[in-house]
Amino acid sequence: MNAAYKQSDLGLIPSDWTVTTIAALAEKITVGFVGTMAHLFTPHGIRLLRGQNVLPNKLDLRETKFISPETHKLWSKSALRPGDVVLVRVGYPGTACVIPDDVGPANAASLVVVRPDPKKLSARYLSLFMNSDLGRRRVQSYLVGGAQQVLNTATAGNLTLPLPPRREQEAIAEALSDTDALIESIEHVIAKKRHIKQGALQDLLSARRRLPGFSGDWALSTLGEIAVIEIGRTPPRLNAAYWGAGHKWLSIADMTAKVVYESKEEITELAAATMRRVRKGTLLMSFKLTIGRLCFAGLDLYTNEAICSLSNLKVSAEYLYYILSITDFSLSGSQAAKGYTLNSESLHCLNVPLPPTRSEQEAIAALLSDLDSEIETLEARLEKTRRIKLGMAQALLTGRVRVA
Repeated sequence: MNAAYKQSDLGLIPSDWTVTTIAALAEKITVGFVGTMAHLFTPHGIRLLRGQNVLPNKLDLRETKFISPETHKLWSKSALRPGDVVLVRVGYPGTACVIPDDVGPANAASLVVVRPDPKKLSARYLSLFMNSDLGRRRVQSYLVGGAQQVLNTATAGNLTLPLPPRREQEAIAEALSDTDALIESIEHVIAKKRHIKQGALQDLLSARRRLPGFSGDWALSTLGEIAVIEIGRTPPRLNAAYWGAGHKWLSIADMTAKVVYESKEEITELAAATMRRVRKGTLLMSFKLTIGRLCFAGLDLYTNEAICSLSNLKVSAEYLYYILSITDFSLSGSQAAKGYTLNSESLHCLNVPLPPTRSEQEAIAALLSDLDSEIETLEARLEKTRRIKLGMAQALLTGRVRVA
């Protein structure tokens, strides 16, 4: 074995690390008020943090409750200080964040409160560990309770973690916090781009805003006038010869992207011979139960009876995709036994606003498609950054990679 590492209860760790319990590293472990408390809420006063306010490594204060200063004083044992680490007890037990300096006076309800000994344990390191895959696995192995598992103070105190020297704890926390900040910044840009796209959808597809070079009155057509509408079907389930590898067969659950290539189920050639094939590039729309989910067929395929195909279009397919995405189907649908639904007649009568020229349709669709592409690129970057952070956390929190 490499002399720089040693075996521990948590596996191989650096020789200058230890394995110890949270209780051994904390000045205080307590729990916030547990029980009925709604009658104690006040319009203003002292913040009362609950499980829904605790996200991995950060607070969400959008749904903060308040208690009076008198109640806060009565619950003094769970009064929070900056640098305390709060852990969710139920729901997503073990989810942790550090109380920041600017949160002001606050108390905790049904949260485990850990006050680290600052000489032994970095609060940020503890929070990052608890929210890591390694930390979540440790929590799961310690949880108590039946259907609703609970992280209590004893469990939290007995939970063991790998402990680097104090300086290295801060270095690890800094590296992982930087990655968290990058993730948050990408999320912010994505949210901004989605907001811009939503505004463009509403403005461009209602003619409130016209692209340069276009004018003239819009017209109102029906879906039946601009498309051939065909409805899929489900082969008999009891006939095993119809189900198996062969051809993609889409249900609404498969419509998860703008262009769809995969399906959870396939039908055989025998079943396909009894159905109408949907050609690659065809626009598809769900019209039962979940109404208005849209996608393009990425290859030749078949669909169930809750999905219609729109072919032989007299308008831009991309424009139709976007205008249907903001259509209010409640004006055309009806209540069915299993939920809200459209039928063949209402599909054909569905109103579709149209710019006067196809070139304007295509220009609108191109702008919206570019925004979609930007969002897709950012989402791919976000997913890649999250994977990088996951690998970094695993390496840094086990000591496989050391930081100064």
